[in-house]
Amino acid sequence: MPLGGSIGWSYEAKSWRLGLLLQGANDDVSFFGFEGAWIPYDGNVSPYLGAGLGIVGPENDGGDGVLGTKLEAGVEFFRLHGVRLMVGLNAIVPFESRPGTDSVNFGLHLRVGF
Repeated sequence: MPLGGSIGWSYEAKSWRLGLLLQGANDDVSFFGFEGAWIPYDGNVSPYLGAGLGIVGPENDGGDGVLGTKLEAGVEFFRLHGVRLMVGLNAIVPFESRPGTDSVNFGLHLRVGF
């Protein structure tokens, strides 16, 4: 199971979020691009659905990145506070298949936002 990290910036409004994200992990694909999310509730806890468009990097050191998308679903906690916690599932899908790579890469994430 690859362990990784991410760094990003996002602007969050009452019912949506838009941002820039770089994420990666050992022996797994990386993603760098724009992402947005729909947040249906403006309470302290809210589910969200997100999608992104960017560069999907290879699973190994060789090869170039390709255009791809990131789909995400999760729950955001402490939404009305300065520090937020996001827990969810994501799928990174490259638009072009490469030998030795998966067509869809699934992940579980836990993010802390400041």
